[in-house]
Amino acid sequence: MTAKQYSDEVLRMQQSLAEPIRQAENEIKAFGDSANYSGMAGAAGKMESLIQGKIDTLNKIDAASFQGGADFKTVVIRYFEYLKSVYSSYKEIGNAANGVERLKATDDMYQKLSAQQDVEERMRTSQTRFAALNGFMFTEPDLAQPDSSSNR
Repeated sequence: MTAKQYSDEVLRMQQSLAEPIRQAENEIKAFGDSANYSGMAGAAGKMESLIQGKIDTLNKIDAASFQGGADFKTVVIRYFEYLKSVYSSYKEIGNAANGVERLKATDDMYQKLSAQQDVEERMRTSQTRFAALNGFMFTEPDLAQPDSSSNR
């Protein structure tokens, strides 16, 4: 695998989540609006598993031979872990035993979502830097991400 192929694989993994994220966000919002918290937890759990699969795949790829590969891989893994943590928060909201726990879990989730722009920017910067170090151009895709405004 070349550095470009690795970068392309990371991009494919990001893009492959766009539709599942859109669907999950819609389901989670609908479940939340109807107070179907077990449904919310189930939808979030599916996304956790899907994203964990991406993390597992990425962990198996050796990027150390590429210029800046180890650093890029660390940022990539953290990016996917961040996405997973958002769905872990939704799952915690859904599994909360009572309204007080649910409110605390919701507050925790909003705190995580407040870091979204920084996480995305770090990923973009890292992708661009990795490409430059390895002699190819990275063009930024339009990616769907969890949307903090749609799930209140």
